[in-house]
Amino acid sequence: MAKPNGRIFGLDAARSMLMLLGIVVHTGSFESSFQPPSDSPLDNSVLVLANLVHNFRMPAFFAIAGLFAAMLIDSKGLRGFWQQRIRRLFWPLVASAVTVIPLTLASFDVSTPQKLMDAGFVHMWFVYYLLIFSTVTILLYWLFHKTALGQRNHELLKRFARRWFANPIILLLAAAITYLLPEYFNVESAALENTSSVLPNIYLLIFYGIFFSLGLFSYSIWQTIESKLRKFWWIYLALGLAAFSTYSNLMLSNTGQDWWKFFYTISTWMLAAGFIAFFARFANKPNRFFAYFSEASYWIYIVHLPIVLAALSWLAKWQVPFFWSFVLSTVFTFGISTLSYHWLVKDTIIGKFLAGKIGQNLTKKQLRKKQGGSKKVRG
Repeated sequence: MAKPNGRIFGLDAARSMLMLLGIVVHTGSFESSFQPPSDSPLDNSVLVLANLVHNFRMPAFFAIAGLFAAMLIDSKGLRGFWQQRIRRLFWPLVASAVTVIPLTLASFDVSTPQKLMDAGFVHMWFVYYLLIFSTVTILLYWLFHKTALGQRNHELLKRFARRWFANPIILLLAAAITYLLPEYFNVESAALENTSSVLPNIYLLIFYGIFFSLGLFSYSIWQTIESKLRKFWWIYLALGLAAFSTYSNLMLSNTGQDWWKFFYTISTWMLAAGFIAFFARFANKPNRFFAYFSEASYWIYIVHLPIVLAALSWLAKWQVPFFWSFVLSTVFTFGISTLSYHWLVKDTIIGKFLAGKIGQNLTKKQLRKKQGGSKKVRG
């Protein structure tokens, strides 16, 4: 087996950064609702940046979530896995449903039951999807590990994965396959479909489920996957940026619409792999900054959207230019959310509840101890 032994620092750091990038995506996405952008390069850069991060952020997040789900099952079993999912996903979603979500919906048009249903969980939709994936994971785990047929097929998949997983060519093929899925790409916005509805989008569920499943399956051969990610990180990023640049040029010039979805999908896979690979290559060691935000990022994400909307509304009333409104709203939201965590949440039961047992702040002595333990990976 080539499972990781203990915490995977690079993926923990990547996951926390993906959560924080939600501020960038939502600020850039919602700003047009408060004031229209001009045709200036600065205003266009905001839209392109938000679209770029939106392109890979959640696919990468779900892939990491899948691997951590497998790690949790391996260490705690199915019962412990489900209990942890209830603590880390279900109860925070319930708490958000009576606090942050209603506060956020005050800025939305929810004048009819259908509009309220469509608004649903707002930015907490991913927790809802993770609960669905966790339920399916328990069934799949039983199928592949508790039945003779499942065990044989699992071994065949592992042999294939050791040879081909994380190979850029295979990821390009996977991108081509997901390209055939309908309705995960929104033609009107020319970007990955957004959803927060109480009724999940089945095609988005399948789309994100593919990334979650790849992460889930990668756990048992992580050492092989990690070595390829660390080797090819720059290839993934180069291919992803090239595909996204091609997509952006076609979209901004309003030409080649038949190719938008194709290049967008290629860039999603390559950039998601590249982002994960970058952190696996350069952040796979204890770091106090990432250790702090691995705890803080969940809280920051939960509370950030009402702050974003309030800041954008206030700056629009003061007629702050589009670009600077984006910058100021992003910085302000990150600052307020982080300070609220540090002063009000960090050392409380809420902070411990959200952080769970993974991602605790470490002293320098503990960091050195963890670093030594993380190197004991058997292949």
